[in-house]
Amino acid sequence: DLKNEESVLEWLIDDDNRELPDEIETVNLRMLNKLVEESPFLAVYF
Repeated sequence: DLKNEESVLEWLIDDDNRELPDEIETVNLRMLNKLVEESPFLAVYF
């Protein structure tokens, strides 16, 4: 539930989610630009 801020934060900081493909990735500027062009749904956190 995206309206539950606490559960969203828990999901974002959970180390297991960083290991899932297509979930959370660390990217550089070049990779980010490519993802923006190719992905219809993309969220970016700084």
